[in-house]
Amino acid sequence: MKDNINELLIERLEEKGLDPDDFKDVLDAMKRPKYGLIWEDHPEHIEERMKYNRPVLCEEKELRIDSGYGYTNNILMEGDNLASLLAMREAGKKVDVIYIDPPYNTGNEFVYNDKIVDKEDSFKHSKWLSFMEKRLKVARDLMTDDGVIFVSIGDDEQANLKLLMDEVFGEENFISNVIYDGSLKNNSRFISNGHDYMLIYVKNKELLIENDVIWREEKQGLDLIFNFLDTLNKHGYQGDKTLDLKLFLKDNNSSLGKGLMAYNNIEFYNGEYRVYTSGDLSAPGGKGGDYDVYHPVTQKKVKKPKSGWRYSKATMDEKLQNNEILFGATEDKIPRFKRVLSKHDNIRQVARSYFWEERSTANKELNTIMGGKSFDFPKHVNVIKRWIKLVTNNNKNAKVLDFFAGSGTTGHAVLELNKEDGGHRQFILCTNNENNICRDVTYERLRRVINGYTTPKGKEVEGLPANLMYLTVSDTPKENNDVMFDMDEKQPLKTHIINNLRLKHHLHHPDELVDNLYRLRNGNTVHYVYFNDYIEDGVEEAILESLDRDKTNIMHTVEGLVHDEAFNMMDDVKDIAGLLNE
Repeated sequence: MKDNINELLIERLEEKGLDPDDFKDVLDAMKRPKYGLIWEDHPEHIEERMKYNRPVLCEEKELRIDSGYGYTNNILMEGDNLASLLAMREAGKKVDVIYIDPPYNTGNEFVYNDKIVDKEDSFKHSKWLSFMEKRLKVARDLMTDDGVIFVSIGDDEQANLKLLMDEVFGEENFISNVIYDGSLKNNSRFISNGHDYMLIYVKNKELLIENDVIWREEKQGLDLIFNFLDTLNKHGYQGDKTLDLKLFLKDNNSSLGKGLMAYNNIEFYNGEYRVYTSGDLSAPGGKGGDYDVYHPVTQKKVKKPKSGWRYSKATMDEKLQNNEILFGATEDKIPRFKRVLSKHDNIRQVARSYFWEERSTANKELNTIMGGKSFDFPKHVNVIKRWIKLVTNNNKNAKVLDFFAGSGTTGHAVLELNKEDGGHRQFILCTNNENNICRDVTYERLRRVINGYTTPKGKEVEGLPANLMYLTVSDTPKENNDVMFDMDEKQPLKTHIINNLRLKHHLHHPDELVDNLYRLRNGNTVHYVYFNDYIEDGVEEAILESLDRDKTNIMHTVEGLVHDEAFNMMDDVKDIAGLLNE
């Protein structure tokens, strides 16, 4: 047997009487080295089912949470997440942000075709890649053109995931590989690997650049420092507060960003306390200002930096006037500048690609909400909230999707974020119900967070009001027309279409859809149409023109969007709709 595939192909071509030179471009392409992931595809049970079936959505009305009109309408979907994603795509749903925390494939938690993939499985990586690729491709279809996706992952698959996402989203749309450090493993034999990764991609980076999109976040813990200063200022000057500041920084070390810990100097100036850090007054790169500065006590010229002063004479005079220059005990020491922390300046910063958040507190928080242990290794609310906030500061109506919802942390984070900044972000969560996780953990957590709950210690926690619809995902045969087109409530397709409409528009009180859903026949084709007073921008102009009605909102067929010819037989849509109302 030939060792080289090109030689083998040439041999086979010659056997068929074909000239290999006629296939030179193909042979040359095969010779070129290729870079990227190669793995064996492993079909899933759900994938095979979806070849012959379409996802069906059914609402569990007894699980609906209704906080009232004006609150955000959110969705929790129970079922295989691939089927959930396909249902969303069929409904034409678009989302602005995706956060997922998929299985890390450590050998004890990744379930593939109802079996845990253990460390000894020789196909463990290819099964995981096959599993992730199918979902990421559909997820990309669901993203808006300026959409963002965050994917948490561990060491076992981080390298493979990076290459896979380069393939699915394009390496030109890569933003960052963030490191999340959350624990210290003192019993590690070699190095304490207590970190996770979070890969960030966008749908179209060029578009974000064209639209001048810039991500900035508030400095972590800024409100804590200003609250501390406000407390001191209420009582006026009471002497040197350096010790109080040191104790404050020590007590809040875990809540303050690294940059804020540097503000470890305090002074009373112009009637109030303020904190500051100091910096080098040398001109970066040399050729700085050349003028004299005098020591405020000795009145002698202070020593100049070799590269000159970093500020112009006018700026230096202004800073001297505002007491923003820090002098040494004598003129022999080069002064430094004070960087004063102000509520008006230094508020926002670029997010770092490394951050710390104590992981164990996530377990404590969830246990407090649920009244005991209910889920292993939940994500921290603050972590997810931080990154969603970073990319939605300018879009507080963003739709956020998590199709590995787990304990529901993403939904909880969205609700907290909305309360903090008055936003109306909506979440869509998808998870299976293995071991009743969706109903007993995800839903139950969201129910308590929305309605309020009592901690095991008897403390009453106020709710974060929102609306929530609970949908289950099943399927119905694509070719079984008797089932597909029957309007009987007992048949699944009508329920599917109604819930597709709800999913598409995030409707919370969609019961009226049942009365406004009509079946329209055109030969052997059956279409379902919903009429109301609102015209959706996304409906094709051709449909509106063919119907010539301003009452058409949503259309759905089993074959996709309705086209002109489907309605050639309709002289008057209102009359037909009235006749066909069932």
